[in-house]
Amino acid sequence: MARQNKHNIRIVSYEVLLQYIDVLAQDGNISGLDESLEMFAKAFNMAPFSAEMPEARIKYQPPTVDPVLVLVPSPAPENIEESCTFLDVFFDFLTQRTGKLLDFWFEQLRKYYLAQLYPKVFVDLKVIQNDGKLY
Repeated sequence: MARQNKHNIRIVSYEVLLQYIDVLAQDGNISGLDESLEMFAKAFNMAPFSAEMPEARIKYQPPTVDPVLVLVPSPAPENIEESCTFLDVFFDFLTQRTGKLLDFWFEQLRKYYLAQLYPKVFVDLKVIQNDGKLY
């Protein structure tokens, strides 16, 4: 999922990561998911949303990547359309979940994506504190 890869490579990697986390979450083995959920949080660049949403608190910055992980170099930096594609993939994935898995994935959506993009709303709803930490 190295950001220096072409968008299509990153999307496929993201889909594989979602499936991997999903399988572990089905077994209720969420204690071993810390590293995978961190990858989920950093999977796509939310910085392009900052221009459109100045109140956003983007805390998960792109990871530094070993050049060996760049399979197909991208000729251009990420743009907002590419970032939106990651959300589309996630929402398609989310609509196929039910019960406890839906609850699990909605919690990840809230914690890693929505609370960063809409911090004021989530503070007002008392979902996160002013410093961005969850209640």
